Amino acid sequence: ILRASQGQTRIAIDEEGGPVRRLPEPFAPFPAAEYWQENGIDADQVEAAHQRLAGALAGLGFAIDFAPVADLHVIDNHPALNGRCFASDPGDAARLVAAAVTGLQSGGVNACAKHFPGHGSVLTDSHVELDTLDVDINLANTRELVPFRAAIAADVRLIMTAHFHWPALDPLRQTTFSPELIQLLRSQLKFTGVILTDDLEMAAVAQATPPGEAAVLALAAGYDAVLLCKSIERAQGAAETVIRELETSSAFRSMLETAAGRISRLQTRIQTDLASSVDRSGDTSTWLD
Repeated sequence: ILRASQGQTRIAIDEEGGPVRRLPEPFAPFPAAEYWQENGIDADQVEAAHQRLAGALAGLGFAIDFAPVADLHVIDNHPALNGRCFASDPGDAARLVAAAVTGLQSGGVNACAKHFPGHGSVLTDSHVELDTLDVDINLANTRELVPFRAAIAADVRLIMTAHFHWPALDPLRQTTFSPELIQLLRSQLKFTGVILTDDLEMAAVAQATPPGEAAVLALAAGYDAVLLCKSIERAQGAAETVIRELETSSAFRSMLETAAGRISRLQTRIQTDLASSVDRSGDTSTWLD
């Protein structure tokens, strides 16, 4: 990975900690997002722990961590988010999300706040089905969007969106294909970084839209990048569909050139050694001061 990522390929990892853990032993398990507030750990310690995590990831050659989760804990035992949210209160979540972003990026890894505009109030798991966010814009501004605003204020470099309908914003299209969602991020929240979809092979998208068509629709809506995480063959097929589209549409090509510029500005610094503070004994507390 380290050799492959010498400032050219942005290799990403989905290392949130807790139930979404990718670093195997000998790395210590990183705490779940819910751990911090439940144990009275302040934002400075959250930042420091995420900085250490970033040092370990950067030392392995990763340039992007698809974290932190900026969704709110609204529903207990949520089928997709159980343990993955920092808090139920928007202000508390915002403070810890910003700390995680600052820690990851000061440690050498681009952070990615997800799943915009907030999946906490959506009842089901988009891996399984397409659901609806039944929240009006005014309420979202005071609740769902608060942690994302904090992430943007902390200079988060990427934002990943969720797959669901949000009729209050776009009655015609799900978020994955919605130009209105992109405009909300760009115009209202003033986000200038990279916007990417969640996995287009999740059932909330794939049940109705093949990967190639989904990739073109998302990129045409204003996304900078799309994820296809399960099948190399489907990812290659989607890339070929995108290439065919840009060969026939100058407007689509122009959008992709702009997107490529944003991606090229992502940090690519690689640390050749693991963070010295990382104790690989398997003790969760080693990530903390």
